[in-house]
Amino acid sequence: MHGIIIMCQRKYIKKVFKRFNIEDCKSICTPLDVNVKLMKLLLEEFETIEVGKSTQPVEMEEPLGVLIEVPTYAPAKPLKERTEIVSSNSLSSERTRGAGNEEIPHPKTSEELVEELTLSDKILEQESVVPLLKYLDGKREKYVVSKEAEFYVQLVKNRTKLKSAIAVKREWDSTTELARERAANLATECAAMKAALQEREAQLREKEIECEVLQLNLAKESKSCAEFEETCEGLRISNENGQKVTVDLLARLEKSREAYNEAVKRSERLIVTAEKREWNHVEEVAKLEAQRAEEVRIAEEL
Repeated sequence: MHGIIIMCQRKYIKKVFKRFNIEDCKSICTPLDVNVKLMKLLLEEFETIEVGKSTQPVEMEEPLGVLIEVPTYAPAKPLKERTEIVSSNSLSSERTRGAGNEEIPHPKTSEELVEELTLSDKILEQESVVPLLKYLDGKREKYVVSKEAEFYVQLVKNRTKLKSAIAVKREWDSTTELARERAANLATECAAMKAALQEREAQLREKEIECEVLQLNLAKESKSCAEFEETCEGLRISNENGQKVTVDLLARLEKSREAYNEAVKRSERLIVTAEKREWNHVEEVAKLEAQRAEEVRIAEEL
């Protein structure tokens, strides 16, 4: 925050500065119209503050005044007071004539100039500045201040508030920008998470489809297994029946074998008996032939 002093007349102000030992000032040309000067200065300063740059006085064409600025060499501190003094010398010659015949130690109206003095905290703390402000306060009471001048004084008074508002607005814009960036980041993360979730859902759908296919295949396999079990049960029953038949056949075969063995033995006995009978028959035939031969021989002898 800075104190603002608006005065007129170059030689007069230099004289006042010299009187109070204030010499470290910088002169810059100002435009013709006070309205144009103050409004342009405020607008340029606000625009410069808004973009975050340091305020720099701008030199104008057709200079008719001087801007005196006291540079700041110390860090800014909160001011305990903010002094604004407007001299009626900034008015036209018609307005200054109404002040009376009091002697004013400055040039004529044709050489009136507008000068702005911006005081830093370090300068305001100097002992020579306080008497200067008191002196200018006393001079201000001697002149008539028009409504237009008061309007510009009000503009200058509001500049600090506007600076604070602009600083708050800049901080708000910064916070808003950070919030927007955060929101953009969150939106990006949400979009990424949404895409990941959609991809995951697609994978889950594929898995569900695969599970459904596997369930159908399992149902088919279960049905096939049931049919196979039924077939196996039938085969088991058939096998049991076959085993029973086999046992029966084996029993019958055993009986048949026993009968066959009996028949074989009987046949063998019959064969032995037949052989004996044949042997006896052969012997009988041999005896008969021997007897017949004997009879034939006897008959021949006879």
